[in-house]
Amino acid sequence: MGTGVVAIAPMSIAQSIPEAQPEQVPTLEMLEEALTQGNWQRGDELTWEILTGRMDKPDGRQFRQFPCDRLERIDRAWRQASGDRFGFSVQWRLWRHLMVRLGDQRETRQAFDREVGWLGSEHGVNPRGDEGDLPLGYWPLEQSWFSGNILRFGCGDEACTFARTVVEEQRPALEYIFPRLSQCRL
Repeated sequence: MGTGVVAIAPMSIAQSIPEAQPEQVPTLEMLEEALTQGNWQRGDELTWEILTGRMDKPDGRQFRQFPCDRLERIDRAWRQASGDRFGFSVQWRLWRHLMVRLGDQRETRQAFDREVGWLGSEHGVNPRGDEGDLPLGYWPLEQSWFSGNILRFGCGDEACTFARTVVEEQRPALEYIFPRLSQCRL
């Protein structure tokens, strides 16, 4: 028995690694399509990506300047697809009603979270299905933006002769979105 040599063509590293497909930038059309199909979870993800520009830690200041026409289109897509059950303006109306009734920001926030099913909810995430099973205002969810204080470490002066620690508090997104809805008259 003889031994044979099998020649194997060398494979370049570039050939062995599949090319990464560029991630598609979310558009309002993609959002409208997802919502029309009743894919609330996907619609929620696209909404936040559009509003935040895909930032990991969104800065509330950007919401203060988010274009009213785009915000109105996002809200309209949610309302139309859900029969006026979901959307920012639905949430905003509920918030104002509770604020008038309760008068206190903290109590209003707790009542709002309970009312829309975000606090103590047995609903959970229902990505597809009968939106009638979910409370009025449930979507879009804000919970993905909750975070506590963030510590930022840096230099206290240009030469970095002493350290500086800054605590940046990130607030719930609705604290920024609701005032913008009011400014945009939604």
